[in-house]
Amino acid sequence: ADGSLTIALIDVTGHGVAAALAVNRLHGELKRALAQNPDAEPAAVITALNEYIHLTLADEQVFATAVALRARPDGAVSLCIAGHPPPLLRRLDGTISALDSTAAMLGMLGPQEFDAESTDVVLAPGELLVLYTDGAIEAQDRGGKQLGIAGVRRLVAGLGSPEPDHAVATILEHKARFDPLGKMPKQVSSPQPMSQMDALAEAVPPALRTLRAFAAVDVVTVLKRGEKPVNWVGLVDELP
Repeated sequence: ADGSLTIALIDVTGHGVAAALAVNRLHGELKRALAQNPDAEPAAVITALNEYIHLTLADEQVFATAVALRARPDGAVSLCIAGHPPPLLRRLDGTISALDSTAAMLGMLGPQEFDAESTDVVLAPGELLVLYTDGAIEAQDRGGKQLGIAGVRRLVAGLGSPEPDHAVATILEHKARFDPLGKMPKQVSSPQPMSQMDALAEAVPPALRTLRAFAAVDVVTVLKRGEKPVNWVGLVDELP
């Protein structure tokens, strides 16, 4: 009602059909939780996801990292980061702040042991918040060198334009150079603004809500004050 946007970016352990099915289950749980409480704060979203994973997926050795955030029209952003690669906050002068985890990896701890906290930042006009999955940082060149968090951080710091679509394109261009196969994953959605979603569960866009099985999905999401997020979803292989 206040124009806020809630985003959840989830990365499950494993690959192939099992991981794809786990993502689909988490997507359903996330939709249920947000339908029950559309104004849920990020720490509450992460706590609910941890309980679900611990009770239903951990016995199958499926765990997850995640970022949940709630962005308000005035630029205030509240985040809860559960063992996920650190979101990068790019200020107007090009300086970068990496936001540390505020909760443990999802599913490892039971509800009584799990503690989730939020961290708050404010995006001034022109500043960016960059979220990504480990597909961006684990991309390797032919010599086996990973791009890494430091590499993504350098890319974001050196952006020539503060526009989200430019940030996404820059990261993807350099990721391609570090692809061990010398090619990019197939593209599912172009770097363009998407309609507001209550949640972005493993960045599955609306067209893929009835999820078929995917071997791997790489995600880059860039948020700018007062604008819809720009998302890129890369599909490595679709399973039969």
